[in-house]
Amino acid sequence: MGKSEYLTHVVNLVEIQDKGQKKLLIEDAYFNMTYTAQNGTPLDYFAFLKLLSQLKDNQIRVVKDDDGERSCLLCKDYSSDPVFMAFIKRNLSKCIQTSADRTKCNCKVILDALVNDHPSSAKTKQFLAKAGHKPNLIYLYLYPFSINNEKAGLRKDLLNRAQSVIKNHTNT
Repeated sequence: MGKSEYLTHVVNLVEIQDKGQKKLLIEDAYFNMTYTAQNGTPLDYFAFLKLLSQLKDNQIRVVKDDDGERSCLLCKDYSSDPVFMAFIKRNLSKCIQTSADRTKCNCKVILDALVNDHPSSAKTKQFLAKAGHKPNLIYLYLYPFSINNEKAGLRKDLLNRAQSVIKNHTNT
């Protein structure tokens, strides 16, 4: 999800049964979080997109790990965006060299740090506001660009369905 010139992110869509109904839930392994309805019931991915399309993020509850403390393994030849790597390195502590090309560190992986500190965050919020959304990074979900469904065995129409939900429910 996201826009390549701004911020992007990858999440998992996990199919569950909720009271006899199939739902696709968003599971964010990187930030260790998911989304529910305000009452705590599992929120289907397409219902989530519909709420965002209607600017109703106040009906979505973010369920997250506030601690965010994890072990991170950094590789010397990691060819990521240097701006992002600088952001990651600011959130590292207790680093130990494990091999010639790898370093294991404690790191804080907290969404609030990304929202507040990442160099592309302000630019992304400006893009969202200009596009008619609230300047909240949750609205990047309205820009799905890929759903890898072949390995997961899911239907091949998920991306088209997501884009249709967004188009049909966007406030204009």
